[in-house]
Amino acid sequence: NLTVLKLGYNNLGDAGVATLAAGIASHKSLNLLDLGFNNISDHGIRALASGMQEAACKQRGGGGTLQTLYLAGNLIGEDGALAIADFIRSGSGLQKLYMTGNRIGGEGVKAITEAILEEEISRLGSGEEQDIAMEADTTTSTGFGMQLGETDNPAESM
Repeated sequence: NLTVLKLGYNNLGDAGVATLAAGIASHKSLNLLDLGFNNISDHGIRALASGMQEAACKQRGGGGTLQTLYLAGNLIGEDGALAIADFIRSGSGLQKLYMTGNRIGGEGVKAITEAILEEEISRLGSGEEQDIAMEADTTTSTGFGMQLGETDNPAESM
């Protein structure tokens, strides 16, 4: 079973990620997906979030197997950030999200942060404890990386 899929720097664009999203919806063991630097915009991210949400609904009573998602260096704006926030709120099971080098802006950061906190409160209410570590480039609001759970070095995962 495939657990890691790294497709960074492949210029997939929105059409490529939409095709991938359809496959992800039926995948049962993927826990790391790297789509960094693929010219993916809000349209592609909405398709991806929908596919990931569908996959999560099919797994473990709602939580998916995807734990780490790399989306750095794409063309994701506020609408894409809102789609990712909705995915997080859906009980995705996502633990690490890397969105550095996008254009999600202040409202996108706010939406994702609120979704993380809502999901964390939900997990704590169900007896699961997990730490949250967050980094945001507050000078430009274009960089955003977060980890739910243990903090590690993303370079070690590559």
